[in-house]
Amino acid sequence: MAQCSNCGNLLPVGAKHCPDCGTTVSDAPAAPPKAPKAPGQKLALDELLLRGVMGLFLLILGGTVLFVGYAIVQQGIGAGAP
Repeated sequence: MAQCSNCGNLLPVGAKHCPDCGTTVSDAPAAPPKAPKAPGQKLALDELLLRGVMGLFLLILGGTVLFVGYAIVQQGIGAGAP
């Protein structure tokens, strides 16, 4: 993957602009990339970690809701059964 010549972040394949700083990506080979900015890199890693944890939480929560719903249906609770 290529790196942005302005901020040093990785660019998606075929990108026309850097998704982080908006710098236009040229078709010419880029100059040696600058080192990523430490605070920006840390925030990006923190955001990825947060998204992963939230995704896992929502997956577990959804599975729990489905399991409880299935158990309720199997027991006939709420169906008016005596």
